[in-house]
Amino acid sequence: MLIEKNKRIRNKGRETRNKRKTQTAKSFEIKLDKSKISKERMDNLERLFLESKWFTNYIISKGITDLVPYRDYKVNKVNVKVKDKFEERELRLLSSQMKREAPNKRVELKKPHP
Repeated sequence: MLIEKNKRIRNKGRETRNKRKTQTAKSFEIKLDKSKISKERMDNLERLFLESKWFTNYIISKGITDLVPYRDYKVNKVNVKVKDKFEERELRLLSSQMKREAPNKRVELKKPHP
């Protein structure tokens, strides 16, 4: 019984890996109509934008080119320069997946446009 269960799990894992080989990741650029978005969601979007900017500046200040798993993208607080001093800000909405993509986005921004 246990051996059969392990075989089913192994086969299901193989099927999933084979299925994912044929899939492609896509990203979409969208425009939002502010009149159709609730104030709470709009505030969250603005906060998400700020947090991504703060995290990108954190990466640049630390000279990070590749994030080390469970160290860099698990950061929940970053120092933000406000006028002449630094303040510690909490990253509430920025997910670990978004943080992992931050160095790649930075590289894309540095590429020259034809």
